[in-house]
Amino acid sequence: MPRFRILFSLTGNCIFSLALLAPLAAPAQTPLERAVTLARGNHYAEARDLLKTVPEPGPPAQKIAFHRLKAAIAAALHDPAAAVAEMQQALAVSPADPALLLATAVAELNADQLEAALRHAEAAGDSDPRARVVVGDIQEKLAFNLSFDLGFDLIRHQKFLQAVEGLKPAIQTFPKSSRLRTLLGIAQFAMGDAEDAAGT
Repeated sequence: MPRFRILFSLTGNCIFSLALLAPLAAPAQTPLERAVTLARGNHYAEARDLLKTVPEPGPPAQKIAFHRLKAAIAAALHDPAAAVAEMQQALAVSPADPALLLATAVAELNADQLEAALRHAEAAGDSDPRARVVVGDIQEKLAFNLSFDLGFDLIRHQKFLQAVEGLKPAIQTFPKSSRLRTLLGIAQFAMGDAEDAAGT
């Protein structure tokens, strides 16, 4: 409910009150502040659109925060490539900052840019235990992708026995992977081992 400034005027013995129409409202938010408010309220598309009208700030700390905000919004909107681009712009301001290196690595991991992610996560150093976890996650995803790609290529070239031999240890490493199990089942079925294929 708006508050109004009330002016009192004395005229003789009568008191008149006038309510001004101008409300005493809080100062208006800048577009950047409004974008932050929208993002905090999970209105990511609106925040993204509003930030398109906001120029990049000049001071380094504000520039980093600006690009990190845009990266977070892009990630929330399931646009990992845009999140990576924004994190790389933030990292360009302070290329040796371990927190920025790690945040960039996470964005790259989510965008399946695994080699760049590994490079940035390793550059973050061992001072932050989260960096070791991210390095491990990246290495695991690289190993999984290698196993999957190898198994797929072997099946594609009808080398079913080699595919089975390569996929079985991969499934022991990644037991919850339905993708690896499916490939193994395909290779087993193609070899005529329908019973094992069905059990996979």
